[in-house]
Amino acid sequence: MKIFDVFCGEGIQGNPCAVIMLTGWPPEHELAQSARRLKVPVTSFIVSHGLEHHIRWFSAAGEINLCGHGSLAAGAALLEQSRQKRVTLSSRYGPVTIVKNANRYQLELPSWKRNNCSIAKEQLGLTIEPLDIFSTRDLVVVLESEGAVKDYNPNFKKIRKLNQFHAVILTAMSSTNSYVLRYFAPI
Repeated sequence: MKIFDVFCGEGIQGNPCAVIMLTGWPPEHELAQSARRLKVPVTSFIVSHGLEHHIRWFSAAGEINLCGHGSLAAGAALLEQSRQKRVTLSSRYGPVTIVKNANRYQLELPSWKRNNCSIAKEQLGLTIEPLDIFSTRDLVVVLESEGAVKDYNPNFKKIRKLNQFHAVILTAMSSTNSYVLRYFAPI
């Protein structure tokens, strides 16, 4: 078992994730129990068969269906061990690829199909009209500006009622090449 601080750098503390390599999958309740005992936001469990690596992610609340920082930590652990530059992890939700470039890691996550949906702004506790609302596994709400995302005051009681989604994401462009987002999960 190793703990990684992911998304860290100068002035940034990171997001801790434990990585545990297994020889086979124990019952789900044992994985959940291990994650709770470690008391980090996410624990990544990996079972490898030769060059094939399978991954599952758990928080203290239970299994997570996809986790970016948990994938980066698992990829870093495997790449550190193998001295390779690229690894693909198999998950129930599609392949996750991690590539090491110098001191940085690049992450490729599976994508989900965009679905149109009609959620009233009041259901989210929004006071402004969103530019777009759609769903994938998550409910994605596109706002007009970075300021609108930062100023959003979440109404968790209303957000919890949107439990048909894994999470609620509020996002907006912050420049021509970048965006901001706030992520509320699990619902």
